[in-house]
Amino acid sequence: MGSLSLPAAQLLRPVLDMYMGSAVAVTGCHAEGLQRNSCELDVLIVGPEKRQPTTARIGGTYMDLAFIDEKEALKPSSPELAASLAHVKPIRDSAMVISTSTAAAGAIYSESCRKASSGRLAAAVKLLGRSADSMTKGNLREADFWLLVASYHYAYAWLYSDETLPAPSHLLRQLKEHSKDNPEYLGAFSRGTALGKSSRPYCGARLEALSVLYDVVGSKQGVTPRNRPALLPARLEVVKAKTNELLDTIELAECYSYLGQEVSGGMLALVGLTGREKVPPRSIGMGPIFEGEGRLLSDRLLRDLGLTRGKAAIEAGCQELKDQVTSLAKRL
Repeated sequence: MGSLSLPAAQLLRPVLDMYMGSAVAVTGCHAEGLQRNSCELDVLIVGPEKRQPTTARIGGTYMDLAFIDEKEALKPSSPELAASLAHVKPIRDSAMVISTSTAAAGAIYSESCRKASSGRLAAAVKLLGRSADSMTKGNLREADFWLLVASYHYAYAWLYSDETLPAPSHLLRQLKEHSKDNPEYLGAFSRGTALGKSSRPYCGARLEALSVLYDVVGSKQGVTPRNRPALLPARLEVVKAKTNELLDTIELAECYSYLGQEVSGGMLALVGLTGREKVPPRSIGMGPIFEGEGRLLSDRLLRDLGLTRGKAAIEAGCQELKDQVTSLAKRL
């Protein structure tokens, strides 16, 4: 997949040709200088209309394409988008819409990060409540899942509170860099995401299970030009490449953490969520995934996805995470 040395518009030439009337910028880890060889390019396309984000291989390079219109660029609808716009690297910006939005986003960057952190913390609290409710009902795997999702919201809140943009496959490294004064924060994340399981066999099993999960999601999602499923084959290729590189460099905990985020997103997609909702509505039930004869995922698949903790481990993880969420909230 290769790394990007900005400016390197030649890698994006096919995108520039496909979206002739749009402004184009690079965002994510390539814009921040964090990328590994396996990292896809995160490309922001500012054009006349919004589209569903997608992952594709274009000109031999894997890219995550995100689409917004000019109104959204100049007046972001969420603090997380506003924060990310402060760090984009323009590739084509003839109408100066990206430069203008970046300058505006930079002026309110601290405020955007604070709001993003507060939103993520609120989501973590609600999801911890979901986990507790599931335990009360005896649904341990569902409780395990909500604890996992809550832990990533907490991690993102923590980084935003330090005015750092979270990068999924670099998340653990980012957290370690920001945990020197608060080691309890990292401990809560580690317990909440079960990083004690980080090993080559567990990472391999989780990756294989993800490929099955993606197949299940793909079979449930309709494909139209305006609503392409998020979990395309190209997405799986990106995940495999990142996993293999992290395993090669023996970054086992980072690998398991990254795959855990993919588990969270994949299972939420399975119940029809887009990923934009921080907390699934109460009307969205996870029962068809975990329970009943016709459930969508088998015991073995759920085990390989990493949802194997018992009640005591889940309760301990929830309590530790809740304590650190409260501590972090006091800083905001």
